[in-house]
Amino acid sequence: KRSIEDYFDKVDFWQRLVKETNVDVNWTYLSADDPMSTLNAMFAAKNEGDAILGGSTITESDLSLMAANGLLTPLNEYIDNVDIMPNFNQRVLSESPETKGFITCPDGKIYSLPKYTALDGNYLESPIWINKAWLDQVGMDIPTTIEELEAALTAFKEQDVNGNGNPDDEIPYLFLNGHAFSHLEALLGLWGIATKDSALDSYVTIKDGKVLFAPTAQGYKDVIITLNRWYENGLIWSEAFSATNETYSAKLSGETCLVGALTSKTPPTTNQEDYVVIAPVKVEGYEPSWYRHPGRLGGKGMFSLTRSVENADVLMHWIDTFYSLENTVEIYNGLEGDGRLEIEDGKYKFITPPKDIAEQLDEEKPVFGSTSFFSNLPAAYTAADYKDKIMLSANQAIYQDNYEVYKDYMTKEYWPRPYFSEEDSSRISELRTDIFNTVNEKKAAWVTGKADINADWDKYVESLNNMGLEEYIDILQKTYDNFLSSVGK
Repeated sequence: KRSIEDYFDKVDFWQRLVKETNVDVNWTYLSADDPMSTLNAMFAAKNEGDAILGGSTITESDLSLMAANGLLTPLNEYIDNVDIMPNFNQRVLSESPETKGFITCPDGKIYSLPKYTALDGNYLESPIWINKAWLDQVGMDIPTTIEELEAALTAFKEQDVNGNGNPDDEIPYLFLNGHAFSHLEALLGLWGIATKDSALDSYVTIKDGKVLFAPTAQGYKDVIITLNRWYENGLIWSEAFSATNETYSAKLSGETCLVGALTSKTPPTTNQEDYVVIAPVKVEGYEPSWYRHPGRLGGKGMFSLTRSVENADVLMHWIDTFYSLENTVEIYNGLEGDGRLEIEDGKYKFITPPKDIAEQLDEEKPVFGSTSFFSNLPAAYTAADYKDKIMLSANQAIYQDNYEVYKDYMTKEYWPRPYFSEEDSSRISELRTDIFNTVNEKKAAWVTGKADINADWDKYVESLNNMGLEEYIDILQKTYDNFLSSVGK
């Protein structure tokens, strides 16, 4: 295995940065398996170095804990100084002032820098795709109401629309519980509830500044009743609550087209050209409100100063160079001609090489943002960059087209995935365990008909309240209010 020193000796960006800034670095690599063990030992020995670089290894709760224990140095005064951080101010904060709110902790201090990416299409995770070829075959138009969507799914179920002689292999509507984009909760947007089931999103939906818990809303109950009817009629995938991601992916990429409709960032790879994105269909009594991925961040926790930092202003000015477009491009894609980057019509064109070539490049011409050591680093792709200086990939072009269809339906009030205080982070984790387990258990039982939501509902809500749901919401509301205050709202 390549040593970290050998790795950086081969990174063109790193060698140039050392020469241009006269800042050299002694590295200690934190294992992705258990980074905090190494870091805690270094803090205990008071040998933690000046800074922590690279996201995806330190969790938000870890960062909150380090900040609360005085192990990190606040970054506010350096971020606020345009001379020290010109790129971050001119490229990030001037375009997206609310970014400062996303990275501010409840104590009003900032302890880490983000990766910033401003492609609008990235904020839409789960639009509805439908197989237009199948619609044409059954003589139906693109559905605009939930009744028309159900009728289309029924037609897909009852006819051998993929034409393979097997009338029972079609999956009219595909979802996988817990999937990043194709989760059940994506459809809650049709019932006016913009939410997601991950721990980062906490089943939260925001209305008029108030934090609400989606799984106790009337709209949630109504969507479960609808999905139970679809399940009983064979309109949704029977393995939606038991399959793996691999099994789910196989349904989208096999030789035979199997899927009639789904929510996803991209269409199935099988017969991809047959799928179109449709606007949210109308559900009587509700207005659609679609989940929006929060903010313009590609990730938080990319760079922090430790309590022992010397020459913090020099180090912050150094890290600010990462936020220029030229350096961001080189960090992740290397130099033109290396195999990951071309310049076409004055724009950067990013290339994804085949796996064998990518492995060879990583060995011979590694880039600083390589998954070998760093998969996420401070960087910035602004909206202006995407408009004038970067050629969109095929998938990014799809994301942008989908965003144009959904932008008027996407919620204006969204959960920002804010930092929690150390105490609140610990308490939220405790409360979430029983609450989420109950929600997920009941959700599966109700959709698959193993339990009756109408008979269970009142007792279900009562049990969640007994588990501390009110306290859970109160903590979320306090944290959301802190976020609003930090962005001046």
